[in-house]
Amino acid sequence: MQIKHSTISDPAAGQRAGSSASPRNQAAGQSVSGGTSADQLTLTPAARQLLEANRAAPGDGVDATRVAQIKAQIADGRYQVDAQRVAERILAMEKAL
Repeated sequence: MQIKHSTISDPAAGQRAGSSASPRNQAAGQSVSGGTSADQLTLTPAARQLLEANRAAPGDGVDATRVAQIKAQIADGRYQVDAQRVAERILAMEKAL
């Protein structure tokens, strides 16, 4: 299969008139155009946010100073994990998906 043209569509914009997307594809967040040879990709709102965050973030997003501090704390045996905070962040991330 050769892809001539790719489109990222906004799921908030709704379905186009005449779309032949099946209920299964609609439920999965996929869109299928009827009668055209162009493939189409529909991103979920969470995926769109991640994409925009990656585009906006300068560099690689790693705070080298903070990483060095944490490494030193681990080496000295002073690093403490806040299990409650970790659990809250994991739950928040899961809810966002």
